[in-house]
Amino acid sequence: MERSIGQALLEALRAGLEGRTVDWTEPWPVEEWRALFRLAAWQKVSPMVYEAVRGSAAWKCAPPELRNPERMNAIRGVAMQAIQSDAFCRVYAALRKAGVRPLVVKGIVCRSLYLMPDCRPSGDEDLLISEAEFPACRETLLRCGLEQTKDGDEFEVTFCHPKNGLHLEVHKALFAPDSDVLGDFNRFFDGTAERAMTMTVEGTEVSTLSAHDHLLFLLLHALKHFIHSGFGVRQVLDIALWARKFGGDVDWTLLQSQCREVHADVFAAAVFQAAEREFGIPAPAGWPETDCAALLEDVLSGGIYGATDRSRLHSGTVTLRAVEAQRRGGHSGSLLRTVFPGRKSLQGRYPYLKRYPVLLPVAWGQRIWAYGREAGKRGDGAAESLKTAERRLELLRQYQIIK
Repeated sequence: MERSIGQALLEALRAGLEGRTVDWTEPWPVEEWRALFRLAAWQKVSPMVYEAVRGSAAWKCAPPELRNPERMNAIRGVAMQAIQSDAFCRVYAALRKAGVRPLVVKGIVCRSLYLMPDCRPSGDEDLLISEAEFPACRETLLRCGLEQTKDGDEFEVTFCHPKNGLHLEVHKALFAPDSDVLGDFNRFFDGTAERAMTMTVEGTEVSTLSAHDHLLFLLLHALKHFIHSGFGVRQVLDIALWARKFGGDVDWTLLQSQCREVHADVFAAAVFQAAEREFGIPAPAGWPETDCAALLEDVLSGGIYGATDRSRLHSGTVTLRAVEAQRRGGHSGSLLRTVFPGRKSLQGRYPYLKRYPVLLPVAWGQRIWAYGREAGKRGDGAAESLKTAERRLELLRQYQIIK
């Protein structure tokens, strides 16, 4: 096969978006098919890829021991998504009946942009709720059979249904308010409830962020993950499809200004350019000139949220420190600061720090031990993480997120 596995994935996704089958005719080696579906699984787009390739001559030449499991995986994925979509709509209806008015973000509203929504899977559904409405929201969710799995004092509270697998994240703010990097993003979303719009998804009318606010949120959410360890091709698709459908309701001058304020305008331009180059979705005019090739390579190698390997995840500490330092007007940070980060950076993973800040050295010890243990299993170590971090810092510089 002359094309790379990454290129093949992008071709399959474009075909799926356009409702057609890939035009691959030559037989593939089984190892390359497995590599394609492994990459699709990392990117959480397996059903979309399967739908695009299953009618091709190349796929029909593949042996049954490959085709049958992938067919069943796609059927299971679509069926599970359909079950969870239905469960979400019933829970949302219960919330509205109880007088709670959450805003639905990402997830099911982004899935509605696709020709086959249930082929675009979601790991969870996200709701934005005011602090005042959270108690009533929580009570309703518990009545619907969901179980709370995260402390209610957090800005983001997680609920899960033990039977149907519905996973809900209820946000009191779209970004962690106490984050040095992300907390400032929340100011763009003051008054979102007053600007909200409605959409019909799965036959249910839901309230969501306005067209402008939602596109800004999708871009900043992708930026958040890009800063830390990366984001996947599904996020590129969500952003581009949203812009294509609702672009007429977006204040593009304001959007570019907002992105520029947080050093995200070149990054956003690269995302739009990548979608145009690989999926034929026109990029908006007037954004900075850039080259999306490096961003695309990072997107394909990182998986859904940059989680393909531990060293990539660990390198996120370095990249996050660099952005934090720039926001404070200082240096990008030292290795010592990376190994021993502040309490705020660790309290998400070690919740006891919120109540007992004095235990920060204990958290440092736990973190170092856990990473060393994981690195020992893999046969690598801090050197690999720092190498990955330096490569990703260069990406942040290229897209002018840091200098």
